[in-house]
Amino acid sequence: MTRCSPDENNDVAIIGAGPAGLAAALYCARAGLKTILYGDPYSSQLAKADTVENYLTIKNGKGLEIIEKMIDHATNVGAKLVDKQIKQITVADNGVYSMFDEDGNSDCAHAVILATGTKHKKLGVKGEEKYYAKGVSYCTICDGPIYRGQSIAIVGFGDQAVQAALRMTTIASEVYMVSTKARLGADPALVKELDASPNATIIENTRPLEIMGNGSVTGLKYKHSGMEQEISVNAAFIEVGVLPSSAIASGVGVELDGSFIKVNRDQSTNIPGFFAAGDITGGMARQAIISAGDGARAAITAMDFIKRIGVSMSKIKTTQWGGTKATKTSETQTSIVAETIGGPLKEYISRDEGFLSGYNRYEPKLEVIANVIDRMKEAKLTIISAHWCPDCRRNVPKIAKILDHLPWDVEVRDRDEEGVVDQFNIKKIPTFIVSDKDGNELNRIIENPKYSSLEEDLLAICERRY
Repeated sequence: MTRCSPDENNDVAIIGAGPAGLAAALYCARAGLKTILYGDPYSSQLAKADTVENYLTIKNGKGLEIIEKMIDHATNVGAKLVDKQIKQITVADNGVYSMFDEDGNSDCAHAVILATGTKHKKLGVKGEEKYYAKGVSYCTICDGPIYRGQSIAIVGFGDQAVQAALRMTTIASEVYMVSTKARLGADPALVKELDASPNATIIENTRPLEIMGNGSVTGLKYKHSGMEQEISVNAAFIEVGVLPSSAIASGVGVELDGSFIKVNRDQSTNIPGFFAAGDITGGMARQAIISAGDGARAAITAMDFIKRIGVSMSKIKTTQWGGTKATKTSETQTSIVAETIGGPLKEYISRDEGFLSGYNRYEPKLEVIANVIDRMKEAKLTIISAHWCPDCRRNVPKIAKILDHLPWDVEVRDRDEEGVVDQFNIKKIPTFIVSDKDGNELNRIIENPKYSSLEEDLLAICERRY
């Protein structure tokens, strides 16, 4: 059991960095509490939303832009964002919680707000795992543009599936909306719009059997009206719903309602000091504005708990839930950060405030980078990226920070540049292609690292074990 001294304890640990977690972090940090926020904002459902029209004050926004404004707001009032996944939570006899991350590191806190949201359900058919990143995807925002002018299938049901299909009608040559239910089960207005799209075909009441392929996806086999049928497609986007990421709560005895965290009206659970917010608690609709409200409510309840147990009372502001002024990110601060970036990534990172913010937050693993240099002093890293891609916005700033310490040649290519997809055989982005000094490709990191970090992936490639 990890033992933290009182000085080491955080007041509140928030696990999950989507709208619920970021809102909770904002309220807690602004109130003067020592607040640590674990998670990856770019993996949230909001970050992958193409168009947002129903978040108050935002008439027509991009999910990525909104989530990055949330990051900036929460961190500027003092919340510490740690891009780590918490694997285990324990609670000591004195009520202090310990959080253990993927690398075995731990932190302590007097209160926990769980806001880990949901993850995509798998379709569960042959070929789904085999062809993941080779035509199988769970995100049309991230990967849809790769299949411009090609035939694709959306497999699933509900509003999310129909919205994905509508999005792809402007990109793909042919869109099959393959419903796994007797009806699409979506907003009638959305279904009507999809039905009117000249390049869309709706197929209801199916049972998918196999995602077929030959190196990459070539088709979808399904049963319809008792008959096995096939369609030829270059990609299959899976939209069959989500599962709550609630397993981590079981270690402290939090009560569940099915697979969701059972909460009271104030977001408290059956365990003192343990709160939950957002999609992980279930509810009528998975909406960012509802999750943010849950997060704010959970934070206020956590503040009351912190006061009640007599911890950090002097730090909590006397104004209504915080009076700390936000530390504005100035143009001067931004330019200073930009000046530290070297090489060909300087212009690419510096022209985007969200990339700059990610670069500034990341702490590279210098020992691992030193091992990479020991094994391969000369090499080339080719980066295929796009500013609209959530995974790029997560990982390209990290690579930029790593390359400040790694003396490799670097080439940056925009995924939307004509000919790039075919030239480099790109299926997902970001793609980081490692080549030796003679230009021979050794391997590539696609989308996200396989190991615990990009540094570890680069080392594995250098050691020929990737």
